[in-house]
Amino acid sequence: MKYFYLGCFLLLNYLAVAQSNTLFNSQLKSLHNIYKELHFAGKPVDDSLSVGVYHLFINNLDEDQNLLRIDDFKTFSSDSLNIDNYLEASNSDFIDKYVDILTSRIEETKDYIASLSKVKLDYTGKDTIHYSSHKKHYYKQNKKASELYWNKIIKYEVIKTIIEEDSTLQLIQSNFSKKEEGIKNVVIEKELCKLNEITNQKGGVESFVKECFLKAYCAYQDPHSTYFNNAERDLFHHYLGTNQLTYGILPSKNKDNDLVVEQIIPGSSAFKNGEIEEDDVIKSITSGQITLETYCISINEVDKFLNDDSHKVATFKIKKRDGTIKEVKLAKTIMKSDDNSITGFVLKSDEEAFGYIKIPSFYTDFDSPRGIGLSQDFSKELYKLQKENIKGLIIDLRFNGGGSIHEATNLSGMFIDKGPIAIESDRYSNQFTIRDPNRGSLFTKPVAIMINESSASASEFFSGAMQDYNRALIVGSNSFGKGTAQVILPLDTLDLTQGYTKITFEKFYRATGKGVQQKGIVPDIQLPSLYENFNMDEKSNDFSIPNDDITPTLALRPLKKLPIEHLTGLSKNRVEHSEDFKKIKELNQVLLREIIYKNKTYALTIDNVFEDIEQLNNLYKSFQDMDTTDVELEVENTKSTIEVLQYSEDMQLINEDIMNNISHDIYISESFNILKDLINKLN
Repeated sequence: MKYFYLGCFLLLNYLAVAQSNTLFNSQLKSLHNIYKELHFAGKPVDDSLSVGVYHLFINNLDEDQNLLRIDDFKTFSSDSLNIDNYLEASNSDFIDKYVDILTSRIEETKDYIASLSKVKLDYTGKDTIHYSSHKKHYYKQNKKASELYWNKIIKYEVIKTIIEEDSTLQLIQSNFSKKEEGIKNVVIEKELCKLNEITNQKGGVESFVKECFLKAYCAYQDPHSTYFNNAERDLFHHYLGTNQLTYGILPSKNKDNDLVVEQIIPGSSAFKNGEIEEDDVIKSITSGQITLETYCISINEVDKFLNDDSHKVATFKIKKRDGTIKEVKLAKTIMKSDDNSITGFVLKSDEEAFGYIKIPSFYTDFDSPRGIGLSQDFSKELYKLQKENIKGLIIDLRFNGGGSIHEATNLSGMFIDKGPIAIESDRYSNQFTIRDPNRGSLFTKPVAIMINESSASASEFFSGAMQDYNRALIVGSNSFGKGTAQVILPLDTLDLTQGYTKITFEKFYRATGKGVQQKGIVPDIQLPSLYENFNMDEKSNDFSIPNDDITPTLALRPLKKLPIEHLTGLSKNRVEHSEDFKKIKELNQVLLREIIYKNKTYALTIDNVFEDIEQLNNLYKSFQDMDTTDVELEVENTKSTIEVLQYSEDMQLINEDIMNNISHDIYISESFNILKDLINKLN
């Protein structure tokens, strides 16, 4: 009888694996067909594809190179030139060996990490920590090398955690022996959680491995294409939707498996509160008597907690970049399409008054038949500002990663009379000219647009159009350089269990035919940047689609050229004599040396780790606490905003903080001066 049960078990296991591989085979086939037919720059199915997808896949499987070993690649190596053949033959059997080997390595690693709870660790400096900007981590030679690596990681994390809890080196050293064992167990549990999150997710290691491959296939085509499983797609759409009850925080996991704030939804409770920022680490979330600790939990569980209808108010315990801990209380609010997500301010200096509007993203309401979003909110704020008799306008697009091209088109139309704004092109070189949808302009006075390295996509669409028409001065640093558009499609409309893909399907160009992709928008007037030479732009991404130019079919009629050379000379003189910009240049060099291109080796001791972490914290603090001696801007609310603010003390406090930040921003101050120079020159 026992052989009968064993036979049934093996049969069921075989059927489960076969069924799972059938789904994966269907996913691969569907994905491959979609990309061959629809991707803007679909790549040939040959050995180059095999090599590219293979290396992206391996990196996805083991990004930190702390699980797989060199011997494993002897098993994998034949695939580096055969993936194209597997795809063409709809053969997915190759994936099984990756599942088996990664499962084995995860279990071995978990066993060793768990065993360290019974081992006395040595913190005397026999081990070393090495940072290198030029070399990646190496895959471990054997089991002994892997164990040595994990021993060092646990020791480093123990020291780092104790440093975060105590303020001075003296306290850390005196309390270390008392805290070490308890902290060590917490660190071990956290590292085990990272691995358990892979094994315990729906579908386990097998699902993780297969999705890693699907994502690698998409990323080989270009860095903005990817695969979404159903949960990821639902989460993506949920947080992009409007008219819903939400705190306004889109969470994700970072490299260290911490729960972080990936995005804050414009107009939400978190957005208006202003105390939570992107990349803040969420340590816990408390609603009523229930506290959700986030150090060992999946994104799906966090999403369930945040969207629980019984949780109306929650306290978020967050860790800022400088290491400080804050508790922020938020109430869920309904995202209404008629609520403004942006606010206009009046800037004054030497009897000059300019408007200022910061656009965090080109958001839109996809559920609205009229597509109500950023452009409508902007027009309302612009109307309020014009009633304040402003002589010019500053539009702040720094750190704006883009959004709706439709909103960017409508915004462009507010500043030009008529004509082409941009050109879209598909994979077959079919061109479509995007024109100003409305005749006339809402604002005809001088405009300055602020951009930086993180201004991308729709931000570049808008600022490029304004530059082409000589309608605005572009001020700051080169933008990101993303001139492509994506759409989300199901892999199979009849079988949604296969998941979805976000695929790049077209490219946009400036109305002149000049490309934006990889090139970005070059400002009319350059200002020193804290992020210069960080190499975090589009052209630094692997497999980025190259730039090109096209011939426009409709000529634009720009306004009279702006006196850029004259204005640049005046701005350059101010910048060279500015202590604030001098500090920014100096800090940029320190960041490049100590973080971006860090090359450092030291013995693994409490003193050395403390010194290294303290140096990084001081860097962040020096930027946050940087006094702006050159700024003399007065910031005021419009009369309409003042009327609204009187009904909410919380919003008054947030508003004061925003105005304080604006008044001490050296880039806004210099944009103000540039705009004033322009008006003086025109007069």
